[in-house]
Amino acid sequence: MAQVHASPGVALRIFAQAWPRAMRGEPKAVHAVRVASRRLREALRLISHPKRDTRKLARELKRLTNWLGPVREFDVSRSLVAALAGTEPDLAAACDRVDVRLLEVAVARRQRLAKRMADIDESALVDRVRHILRRARSGGRLNVEGRQRLTDRIAARAKDVAEAADSAGALYAPEALHSVRIRTKKLRYALEVGRVARLAGAAQAATGLRRYQDLLGELHDYQMLSSHAARLQSRLALQDDDIGAISELLAHVETRCRTLHAQFVSDRGTLVATGHELEKSFGAHNQSAKA
Repeated sequence: MAQVHASPGVALRIFAQAWPRAMRGEPKAVHAVRVASRRLREALRLISHPKRDTRKLARELKRLTNWLGPVREFDVSRSLVAALAGTEPDLAAACDRVDVRLLEVAVARRQRLAKRMADIDESALVDRVRHILRRARSGGRLNVEGRQRLTDRIAARAKDVAEAADSAGALYAPEALHSVRIRTKKLRYALEVGRVARLAGAAQAATGLRRYQDLLGELHDYQMLSSHAARLQSRLALQDDDIGAISELLAHVETRCRTLHAQFVSDRGTLVATGHELEKSFGAHNQSAKA
């Protein structure tokens, strides 16, 4: 496991350092802890001993990731609203109205998150993860069985990405696009572990997938903003002066979503082909190892 510990080690340090600020609800810290928890879960899946401890830790980290998600979602929406208010003066009033509501919900979610995080002994959690990583590291380089598990995972996730991107088609279907985004993200995390483990082709593949993840991530962020703004609008009185302004904001966001979707459709074939190529390539790693 020696070649796999570096990236998890960095993630663990970020996790520990950002934790106090995440408890206070600082957006960058919330994001940092969330990403670090995902990277740690990915690394723990490679460690087979002690299996019971690693699985329990992975479950605890996943629960934390899920707690952080709703807070992060509203942070991103508020950031988008602020950017739009600055670049689109005609939308400033609607952006301000939406941001007031976003802030109200965000504060409530931060308070809920802080209570949940306060029940976690962060130092003990970090020590448990560190102990397992050190034990794995003391075993030397990633063994054959571990490399096979990793390449199997990469090949399976590459297949998932190809199938999801192919199924998404050319129609604008948010749920299908969300599936592609999540599967692409999971594949990248596996490839990053592969990069640290020095699997041939993993680093280049992870870099190549970044643009798809960024594109789909931005699209998802605008979709979430649209959902929040539409929900607010639906609760306003019919005579409210801001209904029309929010409609203009929604139209602007929808146009942006469609533009990003068009970019994805243009690149979709390449993503499908990339998924199939990675499935074949990393599947071949295991065939060579077993031969």
